[in-house]
Amino acid sequence: MTLTDEEIRQVGKQLTQGACLQLSRILVAFLVLLMIIHWARDHFDIGLDDTDFNGRNRSGLILHIDHKTGIEYLSDGRGGLIQRARQ
Repeated sequence: MTLTDEEIRQVGKQLTQGACLQLSRILVAFLVLLMIIHWARDHFDIGLDDTDFNGRNRSGLILHIDHKTGIEYLSDGRGGLIQRARQ
């Protein structure tokens, strides 16, 4: 059995449409997953420390604790430490 040129084009078109549909489903699922992760991170304050105001207004500071003395220091990740002031 041989296929005509028109049948080959039709099969190719159907394969292309099926692949595009599957890729779009994967992309939508990925975007929904990202939105859920983003919502959960904001809602439950995941990844925040006590120098951050909330999930949208992060300070960008990193809290370091000297476990021998208990003194807390802050850094912005580019080097240099400053002792954290007590309130």
